[in-house]
Amino acid sequence: LQAGLWAETPGIEGTAGADTYFVSASSAFASRGGTFWKRIESGWTRLPRPPIGTQGLTGVVWQERAVVIDQGAPGQLLVYSDSSGSWETLVQSGPVESLLVSGSALCTADSRQVGCLRNGSWTFAPLPMPPMFYGGPPPTLRDLAGTVAVVAYGSVYRFADEALDPIFTDLP
Repeated sequence: LQAGLWAETPGIEGTAGADTYFVSASSAFASRGGTFWKRIESGWTRLPRPPIGTQGLTGVVWQERAVVIDQGAPGQLLVYSDSSGSWETLVQSGPVESLLVSGSALCTADSRQVGCLRNGSWTFAPLPMPPMFYGGPPPTLRDLAGTVAVVAYGSVYRFADEALDPIFTDLP
């Protein structure tokens, strides 16, 4: 899509299509079987393979860069750097169950905590303990008009100032 119109492009090398796309208003990345591409004006360019597995791959575009994590195993949150031409570790972490970009913040959540990287600094807040014998979905991050919301264990929280504040508490 260029200037509001669809234009033919050369596509991705090899088999058409990708397993996963990471897209923002001005950047696009794609992956297929652990191989990554970045969309540039003349088409797609291949990126080096990130040093993580490819099972349960999750990613977003943050500050015009691809950010990926393999959810299948505890690992690293990696960001692709155009300047170095390589994948760099953004943070060592445990399993990340949700990844979100909200404005200029990159946010993660797992079953223990929520964290956001803003202006080069991480802030974290612990999640409440799940109910005993909880078998529902893991915590999920959502952007609510610039507010980072966490849906966890049947409740919704606003993440701000290293704290989680319950929201929508009057809903049945």
